[in-house]
Amino acid sequence: MPQLMPGSMLAGHYIETYAWATQASGVYAIVLDSGRVLIRRIKENDLLSNGRLTVYCDHPEHPSMTIDADTIHSLYFIEEIIKQAVK
Repeated sequence: MPQLMPGSMLAGHYIETYAWATQASGVYAIVLDSGRVLIRRIKENDLLSNGRLTVYCDHPEHPSMTIDADTIHSLYFIEEIIKQAVK
């Protein structure tokens, strides 16, 4: 069951703010203004039309979330898992 544990290391690249609305179909690290970091899949990107991003978790126990654009601090496209921590 896919799940990243604290201490896992990921590689990715920073997405400029102007390009957020064009991102789709991939795994992203979403850093919120609160400091919370989410690793989620973007499947519905409605940032241009209504300022919201709907993201999904690979873990079945976590529901989808809708995030308002004004709460997003930064966005990173995840390219690979470098190190997977274990429980």
